[in-house]
Amino acid sequence: GGYFDCVGCPGYQTQQPVVHEKIVIPLTGVTVSAKIVDFCADVVYEQRYENIENFPIEATYYFPLDEKAAVIEFYAIVSGKKIQGKIEEKEAARNRYDDAIASGHSAALVEEDETKENIFNISIGNIPPKEGIIVYIRYVTELTFDT
Repeated sequence: GGYFDCVGCPGYQTQQPVVHEKIVIPLTGVTVSAKIVDFCADVVYEQRYENIENFPIEATYYFPLDEKAAVIEFYAIVSGKKIQGKIEEKEAARNRYDDAIASGHSAALVEEDETKENIFNISIGNIPPKEGIIVYIRYVTELTFDT
């Protein structure tokens, strides 16, 4: 599984500054399913979290994947709105995410961690107070056969 680090978000209906402290965001549910065909697994991983704070937060989710795995679908649901992942050039994706957050919208960004092998960072910004989110990751991976 993964875990979230959270900080208060700037703006979002108020002009409060960013709060650079870690906030625990409770995990409220997990669903994992997999289809195995020959030596391949198609895995769907869904986690539900809740912002229990009285202010919007930005959450960074760290998700480890095997080096043979490939993410084939990602989305997040924030305030009932589905934020569908799509592949973009890294800098363009980061700019689009930053622009959405600065405009007070919820947004999500998935990046491979540059310092840790096989770790992905998923940022979800402007999670409204007292709201739940769903993080959905689908990936395929090769299975090994041990004798």
